[in-house]
Parts: sequence; C-alpha cells; structure tokens
Amino acid sequence: MASLKLWVNPDPFVIGVLPSPPHNKLSPSYLKKIVTYVRTRGKGGYPIMTFQSWRHIALNKLQIPEDIAITYFDIYTLLHYKDRSSLTESSKYSSKAELVAARQNKSVDTLKFLLFLYLQQISKISLRTSLNAGEEWPSSHRLSSRSTSPDSMQSKGSSPKNLDEQCQIQFVLDHLGDMCELLLDPETAPRSHRDATLSADGLTALSSLVHCSSGPRNALISLRDAATQPALTHRTGYSKSTDSFLLHKLVDWLKDNLSANPYGIGCCISSGRRFSWPLFPPAPSDDVIATSSKSNGRKRPSGRIASNINYVTKSSQKTTLISQWSQGTLARSSEVLEDSTVKLHRSHGSHIYLLAPMRTVSVEKCRNSTIVWAPLPPWSLSLTAAVASWLRPAASWSPRIASAVRSIC
Repeated sequence: MASLKLWVNPDPFVIGVLPSPPHNKLSPSYLKKIVTYVRTRGKGGYPIMTFQSWRHIALNKLQIPEDIAITYFDIYTLLHYKDRSSLTESSKYSSKAELVAARQNKSVDTLKFLLFLYLQQISKISLRTSLNAGEEWPSSHRLSSRSTSPDSMQSKGSSPKNLDEQCQIQFVLDHLGDMCELLLDPETAPRSHRDATLSADGLTALSSLVHCSSGPRNALISLRDAATQPALTHRTGYSKSTDSFLLHKLVDWLKDNLSANPYGIGCCISSGRRFSWPLFPPAPSDDVIATSSKSNGRKRPSGRIASNINYVTKSSQKTTLISQWSQGTLARSSEVLEDSTVKLHRSHGSHIYLLAPMRTVSVEKCRNSTIVWAPLPPWSLSLTAAVASWLRPAASWSPRIASAVRSIC
C-alpha cells in the first residue's frame, strides 16, 4: 500500500535510554541467554516478568548493580504507563519501605522489556566509530576555545544519538535483525536463518518500537494489522495457519518501508505551522508574549517556533519546536503546548516560561537561560549538552515570580 508508513517510535529512545553507556552484561549475547532462561523458568519469567525475577537475573546472573537494575525496571514501567494516575502512584507512599513493597508486585511484558534493554546499546561508546567519524580527542585548547564563544552552541556538533531522529532510524536499520532474533523462541528456532519464524507475540513486542500509520491523515494502525493485510502477506511472510511471520521476509519488509516519523521534528519543520513572534505588546489574537530583554520591545528576538498542530489527529501526537530563542523572554500557555512533545533547542540568554501541561520536554544545547515549566510526568524531562540554567517546575516558583508571570499572562 502506497499510503502505509512505518516509522520509529521515539519514546523508547528519548525517555527509555539512559544517557550513559550500558552495562557490559547487557550485550546482545547476554540478552539472548536471558531469553532462554526466562522461557524455561515459566511462571514469573515469561510471558510476564515479575520484578523479583528481574532482580534475580540482574543481580545474580548479570551482576548488574541493584540501583541500575531498579532504574531500568522503573523507567520501563513509566514508559508503558496505561493512565496518568499511574504516573503519580509513587507519591501516595509515605515511606521508602512502602514504595519497595509496591514494586515487588509489579510485572512487565518480557519481550518488550528485553527489547527495551537492547535499545540501551545506542548509548554505547565506540572508539572505532568516533575515529572513523573524524572526532578528535578532547584537549584543553579545544574546550576553552568552544566555551569562550557566546555562539559556541551554534558550532558544529552532534546531539546524543538517542535524541536524534536519523540516528534512531539508523540504529533500528542496523540492528533490526538482531532485535527480531531476540524475540524468537529458542526451542522452536530452526538452524537455518531463512526458515526462522516470528510469532504474533514477537511482532506485538516489536510494535512498541515500530509504529504504523495509514491514509492521508496518518491514522495510526497496529503493526500486526498492517503486516497481515492480504495484499502484503507475500512480502511480510505471514502464514495464517501458524499465525507467524517468516523472519527474513518480515525484516526486509520493515527495512524497505521504514521512513521518517510523520509526527517528529523533521516533519514538524517541513509541514507544520510556523509561529511569528509579535512585538510587545502582542496582538490580541495571539496568546504568546515575546519581548526583547535588551531593546525594550524595539527589536524582535531571533527565535523559531514550529508545531504540527495543523495535521495531528490526537493531542498526544503534537510536537512543538522552540529553537534559537536568544536574549528574549517567552511566556506561553495554550492548547499548542498542552500534552505536546516540546523540544527547546539552541537557546541562550533567555527566560522561557512554558505554563501548559506538556507530555515531554527536551532541552538541548541551551545555556545561560531560565526555563520554567508546568508540572510534568516524572519521565518526561530530557536534558542534554550544556544546560547552564535554572530549571524549575512551576510548583516551586517563589510568590514574586508567580505573580510576575500571572501579570504577563
């Protein structure tokens, strides 16, 4: 189908990947051993893994520190929350002992959790890759020359790989075969790779990473519904009699059709709505207030705003980009930001107040700025690069700041 689009879900990378190299025992070879172990363990290990089982595997089999093992488990459960009430569940416990006891009763989908652990490999540091990319060893001269320039954040550099859309796609393309093999049943896996089949449960786990949309308005459909369409079964290798997919055909189909996220930053810039920033005072029809902190309203701050609110079908698909906001003040509360994925990029010397409840906030390459946001879910903040700023939730504002913001809004 020409209107069918496959794209990488950014949430497991942006929210789920820790900004540090993974433990060396989380390599693909060890994860495959975990698959064999949990499937033979039965109840408590597969298809649902309890926290006790994961703690046993992490501490006794992989020798992962307990705090790191708990962090992986907690991030995964927050990433796959079912309703907003579960995000604040930890706040109702009065002691650490109650929180620990509550965690003992939690469980996760085994295959999805193992896939989540595999994605931590994107943060793995490879000296060989860095050398091939032409990156130099850090030196005091290079660090000082970058820090002295006020526009150093505009210089050549790269964002963390887990936050860059192209890196996410490339990672999936490079490791898709290994990730699918991780979802196979070791007991039924044939010796020949071309004869291997992926079960429906395995494809369901993969759908947490690869999303699918169809039609001119990119309506979301499940990956299983797309892969089992009669017109595509010869390409996906689907067999109705066994309810499984021929692995090599499925992988080839996914790679051939994987494209840019229609709700990502790239499409937001190219197809979304641009916002022009008014001088102070703003136009009555706009709920955005922007003034220059150095020119008393005579000069418009250099900033770029884009949102895909003009073509999304669900509020959770909204994306907003605020880039290159320099030497200015922004205070905003509107439906554009509500439940939106917000990215603050390359802003410095500014005061930014985001007053609407947002889904996630990513702060990249910002410096010397004050950033205030409304209360967020506990997993939804991602900070990168040199964010030399105050970062305060709205609940912690002083009365003077709160009254000042209310007078602006």
